[in-house]
Amino acid sequence: MQKKDLSVVFKLWNKQQEKYKFRYKVSQEELMQYLLPKADVVWTYVIENMVDGKVQVTDFFSMHRLGQSCTSEGCKHKVMYSGFLYYYALTVNTFADIVK
Repeated sequence: MQKKDLSVVFKLWNKQQEKYKFRYKVSQEELMQYLLPKADVVWTYVIENMVDGKVQVTDFFSMHRLGQSCTSEGCKHKVMYSGFLYYYALTVNTFADIVK
């Protein structure tokens, strides 16, 4: 994702939030803080598809990486990383599609 994608992603975010009884309301600037890529921490991808003969952003998803340190003696690995789906809005693709 790049800054140029933000307005479309914000619209997709709001459309996704309408599906829920309880909504997480944010401004476009706040969403930008959450979604713009941060080296080795946050990755956000936009997915483009053909819509009415034009290439348009139809979906996005964001991943977040969390590092955990091992402080016990004898640890083979000092740091373990895990990732999780952060924010998303899907209109064309499914979760199975984006995981692939």
